Amino acid sequence: MLYKNNTISNELLLEFFLTFSKFEYALKASGYLLEQKNAKANWGGFEDEIEKIFRIDQNEKLKKACQNILDYPPKKQVVVEKSLKWESSNRGNVSDIKFLLQMVRCIRNNLFHGGKHNNKQYGLSNRTKILLDSALAILYECLRLNPVIRDKFDHAVIIE
Repeated sequence: MLYKNNTISNELLLEFFLTFSKFEYALKASGYLLEQKNAKANWGGFEDEIEKIFRIDQNEKLKKACQNILDYPPKKQVVVEKSLKWESSNRGNVSDIKFLLQMVRCIRNNLFHGGKHNNKQYGLSNRTKILLDSALAILYECLRLNPVIRDKFDHAVIIE
């Protein structure tokens, strides 16, 4: 069991992590690479292209998912005077889809690195489920819109 006494299903957590991992691999395998020695996905380059065709109102499920994140974005963990704190995500002057994909990565980082695993303090509850479901809906829509990335995603091998 991933989390004891967790109100979020292990299946949802696993689906999110595997989907995110395969998606990021598919970005790199499709040529969205930062020009560095270490292979890192160029999310910004992908965001620039997907914003031309991504429509929040494509369907009701996607619209609701996007609104969940746009209206109540996840907080991010920061260091203030050598202590960990949570602060609101700063949108800046970016399009909806760019902000949404930044928040998908924030959700991933919060779960993977950020310490939002303490049920008593952060309450892995309905809010986390909404964020995970919303992030998945956004990633799946991006896959639907880009058949090259979708093909790489479908053929990704997580562990060999």
